Amino acid sequence: MPPREEGKVFSATYSNVPVYECFVDVNSVMRRRSDDWINATHILKVADFDKPTRTRILEREVQKGVHEKIQGGFGRFQGTWIPLSDGRALAEKHGVFDKLVAILDYVPGDRSPPPAPKHTVSAPSKPRANRQPVANRRVQGKPARAPTASQGDRYGALNTVAEEYDPRFAHEDTPDNATLASDLYADEYADASQYTNPRKRRRFEDMLSPQDEQHQLWAEELLDYFMLLESPSDPHAQPPMPPPGINLDRPIDDKGHTALHWAAAMGDLNVVKTLIERGASIDCLSKGGETPLMRAVNFTNSYDKQSMERLAGWLIRTVAYTEWFGSTVFHIIAASTSSKSKYACARYYIDTILNRMSEVFSPLEIERILNIQDRSGDTAITIAARNGARKCVRSLIGRNAAVDIPNNEGETADELIVQLNHRRRDGRHRQLSSSPFQLDPSIAGGNASHPQLHTLAGPHPSGPSSQRQRPS
Repeated sequence: MPPREEGKVFSATYSNVPVYECFVDVNSVMRRRSDDWINATHILKVADFDKPTRTRILEREVQKGVHEKIQGGFGRFQGTWIPLSDGRALAEKHGVFDKLVAILDYVPGDRSPPPAPKHTVSAPSKPRANRQPVANRRVQGKPARAPTASQGDRYGALNTVAEEYDPRFAHEDTPDNATLASDLYADEYADASQYTNPRKRRRFEDMLSPQDEQHQLWAEELLDYFMLLESPSDPHAQPPMPPPGINLDRPIDDKGHTALHWAAAMGDLNVVKTLIERGASIDCLSKGGETPLMRAVNFTNSYDKQSMERLAGWLIRTVAYTEWFGSTVFHIIAASTSSKSKYACARYYIDTILNRMSEVFSPLEIERILNIQDRSGDTAITIAARNGARKCVRSLIGRNAAVDIPNNEGETADELIVQLNHRRRDGRHRQLSSSPFQLDPSIAGGNASHPQLHTLAGPHPSGPSSQRQRPS
């Protein structure tokens, strides 16, 4: 691949949309010529955030404002687009404004910038002769839908996959109506150490066995169903059935997620049930060691659909599994409470899974699972207490989760609960002091000067025979 001229603005056309484009390190940054909107995903890549961090920033900061999400068409063009003024603010906030000043401050003149290297502006992309886009390979009688800019919004955090597309593996002849699923699955087999070009891509496809081609086609159509249709509940939208004899435990994306991982994450009970009935393993692991149940609790779809009870019933045998960091399903749920907006979802997941566990596991086995420590030494209740998720702490203590297990820093859930109680007490005292009617502390209650409150955890244990702290 020829070297790019960094800091220089070029003109280009992707998916029939004219853009200004510049290159910083190995990253392409685009700004649309029609409305001056800029690709926020590109800005965050220049800031050198990893993929999960980019996704969190996009969800919590960028996508709360005016934005447009592009998922179909040319791979490098995909991402979250925002007004130029918001793009400038985003670049400044994350310390990359100076790197992007050329495209952020570029003022269009009478003459268009030179074409981007290895890019033909005028010639539209041509579809491959030997391969139909996924949207055109549907079962006859079912309407095909072309991807739009906003179709991914309904899936919330599942747009992670779209944001993770690496422009270094973009191929110049990608047809405009190729689906995101097609790009994702092709990347599963791409050699990450070299850039891909159309001829190499076609040679690779020619090398696939008939069984591989069959699996690839089904995987693309399944991802298309999950990500590009208007709604999985649309009466016209039917998931593709697995071909006979297909390996259902084979990954369908570049993170090693199987079809069951995706169906669980989407909270799609019909697809989950079909896959399990056809032999999909409920304990298949992604590259990060995640089970389908872990994948499900990473997202709110099963909360929105209130489908976790049935889903957990099918997958409960994997509840004791740990992923690469040593986290269980409960660690993952507890970690989600770092966002207060996830409190209700986390409580629902914890209570539902615990209830399902009680049907299968003994109380002692449930305690053992709840007390598993990750690589930081944290148990799930330690994380929930640290995040102030009081109701989640109550649920875990209700199943005898230990509060006295120290993590690698010597910190225990017990200490965090006491701190949480103090913060709550201090908040109440501040409210009380703002009133013109003050109560005498000696009258306000016997615990007015006690170092601990009982609002969350009850009486503090004084010895081995004491009851565990239990929220009221």
